[in-house]
Amino acid sequence: MMETCPQSISGNVCSYVWCWLAKVWEKFRQKLYWSLRNSKSISFIKDIWIPRLGPLFDHLLPNIEVSVHMKVADFVDVNGCWKWSELNKMFCAEVKECIAACHQPNDAFGEDVCLWQAIDNCKFTVKSTYNSIVMNDSLHELNGWKEI
Repeated sequence: MMETCPQSISGNVCSYVWCWLAKVWEKFRQKLYWSLRNSKSISFIKDIWIPRLGPLFDHLLPNIEVSVHMKVADFVDVNGCWKWSELNKMFCAEVKECIAACHQPNDAFGEDVCLWQAIDNCKFTVKSTYNSIVMNDSLHELNGWKEI
């Protein structure tokens, strides 16, 4: 997702609305996740592809290092099975159970899809964004957000 969704949208010259969007951009990005398809574009540890866990980087066992350039597809063998010999060294049992519950990447599924996790149907709307990012945060009171 790093290539698809920028870390920041701040700029020197931007509109009033864009400036406010830039202030909540990180919270917006946290509501995105990847739906596994071929998994060739999804960073294994930095992107969110198991929504309830967040980035797997946060769940690595101590003293384990994994390149952020490794994709989810890199952890599947030629037979289409998860590479458990590697995953067993990296995560606790609970995280491995979450990985096991995901279907393995497959080229037949096509390109990976980025989804919005804030509402049940995963469709992005301005209302769902506002409600999930701003309504439960005092930031909207301090920075000029108001409900329309």
